[in-house]
Amino acid sequence: NDENELKALGKVTKKLKHMALQEKIPIVLVVHVRKKLQGEHPLIPAMEDIMGSSDIYKNATKLVMLSGGSESKHPHLRETYIHASKNRIKGSVKHYIAKVIYNTLTNSYEPQLILGQYRPGMTEFVPMKSEWPKWVK
Repeated sequence: NDENELKALGKVTKKLKHMALQEKIPIVLVVHVRKKLQGEHPLIPAMEDIMGSSDIYKNATKLVMLSGGSESKHPHLRETYIHASKNRIKGSVKHYIAKVIYNTLTNSYEPQLILGQYRPGMTEFVPMKSEWPKWVK
């Protein structure tokens, strides 16, 4: 039964959150997002796109979304977008999106990080032209 499965998932995420806070340890939970609908092409999925249960993102203290972008002019370079979709401690970081480039020839990320302003549902990355926040190194 789907309803029982969602309730069980909600209980598990609450227990994981409680254990992480009590023991002061990080717990990394990797989840799957739903497939994009035809015509939808946001750079970063919304929290609501997490498959299974809204309890996953509701119970999370931090949520980082990674999303693969399109191929660049060079077929061995791929864009990856990173967004802190939720951060109960420093909420301001969720206003930014980062773009990094993955090199399939070296199996590693290029050293340059490009920062942009995040807007929900954005479909195009626009690099920031203003000064970066102090926490970016």
